[in-house]
Amino acid sequence: MLSLVAARLVNRLLAADEQARTALVAHVGQTAAFAIPPVAIVLSVMGDGTVTPANADAKPDLRIRLTVPSALRVLAGDRAAAEIADVDGDAAFAATVRRLAGQRRCDLEEGLSRVVGDIAAHRIANAGRSANLWGRDAAVRWSQGAAEYMTEEARILPPRAEVESWFDDVDQLRDAVERLEKRLALLETPGAV
Repeated sequence: MLSLVAARLVNRLLAADEQARTALVAHVGQTAAFAIPPVAIVLSVMGDGTVTPANADAKPDLRIRLTVPSALRVLAGDRAAAEIADVDGDAAFAATVRRLAGQRRCDLEEGLSRVVGDIAAHRIANAGRSANLWGRDAAVRWSQGAAEYMTEEARILPPRAEVESWFDDVDQLRDAVERLEKRLALLETPGAV
């Protein structure tokens, strides 16, 4: 059922893109499985460059696995999230799918609304945007927490103030060494004294 909904959505997006359909024609008969546990969507490429739900016994030529948060980030337009997908299978097919997904700057909410309705599409798009923001916020908070732990708790790294103080001390030492070198150079110069 979900593969049918996904196929309809993808075909609506492909309907307006002749180049995308032409690129997919090179992969006629190939099957791609998109796994977002616990859900799997398996689609096969048709002769006209559209997709259809694959037969139950079809062996996927390409497997793409995403976590739910990263899938929502992809739907929200975060291209970096697509890079963390686990891709396995036909490299040429994978390159085509990645290229088509990357160049499509479509309004996914609009495409979803045609398949699942306006309210559901809006909620799915909002979930994707929220997951995208949550992922970024979580990464920032985690890195700040890790830095604080390593500097304050575990003392693996020195705190910023200590590092800045050390740099200041190094600068002062460098200046003192330069002054000493100039004095020594004057003392070594015959007749300078």
